[in-house]
Amino acid sequence: MPTPAEKLFNETFNRNLRAWNTVAIFRQMVQLGIAAAAEAKATEAGRLYDAMISSVQYEKLFLDREGFRAANPKEKFVEMTVKYSTETSINSLNAATILFAHSMVDGTAFDYCRVTALHAPQDWEPDILNKQVPLSAVREATFEKIRGAKLEEVLEDLEMKSLREKVDRLHARCRPARGWSPMNGYAFDLERIVKIDRLRQDIVHGEALGQRIANTDEEFDYMNRTCWYFMGLVNFRYNLKIDPQSAILGN
Repeated sequence: MPTPAEKLFNETFNRNLRAWNTVAIFRQMVQLGIAAAAEAKATEAGRLYDAMISSVQYEKLFLDREGFRAANPKEKFVEMTVKYSTETSINSLNAATILFAHSMVDGTAFDYCRVTALHAPQDWEPDILNKQVPLSAVREATFEKIRGAKLEEVLEDLEMKSLREKVDRLHARCRPARGWSPMNGYAFDLERIVKIDRLRQDIVHGEALGQRIANTDEEFDYMNRTCWYFMGLVNFRYNLKIDPQSAILGN
């Protein structure tokens, strides 16, 4: 029978498999469909142009319809419409990818913090030493129950804090050596994580929404690997392992 820590460790692993696979498929399908969407948009834009130039119902829209046609030939109008639509779609896809990836990394960091608290609550005692405890609780509860209650308060507070704070807390529990990594070709870079976090905030607040986001595929892959890095940390420090039955996307 798995312990609560082992159960959450495996649930987090399996959830990551499903989530990253889902977003990767979503991203791939949209990218593959852009060419077809651009072709459809070109046909639509051509029809709109013809209607604006020749239809009576659009006549009052222009101060000078012939001047508009001279300045904006049909080919140019269609090309610019398709270009804008394609760029907007790609930018929106990239923004959504960053939001999804950040959310998954943030949730994973917190879940693995909770795993460590379940597995080794004594390692979290420095975080709760100064917490006040009512005298009635001291009389009625064991040390383990009081520690568990106070640790739950710490975790509830941590869940609302920044990704950086979650990562710092996980590192404090797992204590990896400088430069340690469970994967070839991956190095944890806190500043890169913070930069992506700032980008996520800019997207949410609208400043970066619709703007070009460079190297999204690389950032997506890095965030995915970061989740594996977190799992490696917990395995390295506490020797928790994956149950083969959990490595199933459909679970």
